[in-house]
Amino acid sequence: MKTSKLFSVLVALTFLFSYNVAFASSEVSAKEARQGVIQKVIDGQADLMIEKMTESKMGKKAEKMTKKMFKKFGGDSKVDFKSEPERWMWFWLAGWALGVLFYIASWIIWPLWFIGALCWLGGTICLVIWLLKKFEVM
Repeated sequence: MKTSKLFSVLVALTFLFSYNVAFASSEVSAKEARQGVIQKVIDGQADLMIEKMTESKMGKKAEKMTKKMFKKFGGDSKVDFKSEPERWMWFWLAGWALGVLFYIASWIIWPLWFIGALCWLGGTICLVIWLLKKFEVM
């Protein structure tokens, strides 16, 4: 008996609250709805403007940081791809770095482990070539 009374009270409350929600949503005028949509568009454009400004500021700060790093650690420390050993060393490092990044990304998207393994393999092959060219075996 208590269960049926509880059930009937819950059903009555459900109808009571659902009627109020439907009634409240129909009281918005068309003018207020248009103003709400316009305000959302204006807010969205303002957010985009703020985002663009922060991106440009971040880009300028990144450029300043790289200039400072080049001044501090030698401005002429660019990669020399004309030198055979230097080029293979950078391919080796890039291959291993990409392999690690794809391996970490494979925790989220599992097929990326295969691409990571290929990058790691390519980096290892470049390491062998670099060692052979560095010690003038090839």
